[in-house]
Amino acid sequence: MTAVFRVADSFDLPSRRSFVLRGEILAGEVRAGMLLHVPLNRGFDATALISAVEAIDGPGFSPATVALVLRYEDRVEQEFLADWATVGEELLIGAPEPSPRRFR
Repeated sequence: MTAVFRVADSFDLPSRRSFVLRGEILAGEVRAGMLLHVPLNRGFDATALISAVEAIDGPGFSPATVALVLRYEDRVEQEFLADWATVGEELLIGAPEPSPRRFR
């Protein structure tokens, strides 16, 4: 299952160690636990785990506006996520990859 998300803007929530991409889901369905794919170059992309999907309301927000919450561990990860936040970019979201099985 895949979805497409268009970035409207982004912001950091340092108190929650989270980075938020605000925008609109153009296709599919997005849930916490899915992976956001960001192309870095031809054939190689980075992924981030979506920890929450939240509705945003208020002045200037359409009913379709949602927030994808991405948690980070340190400043390096926070800066990397901030670089992903290109306004107008359409990002692919997919199901998480299964964990490898351990054989004994």
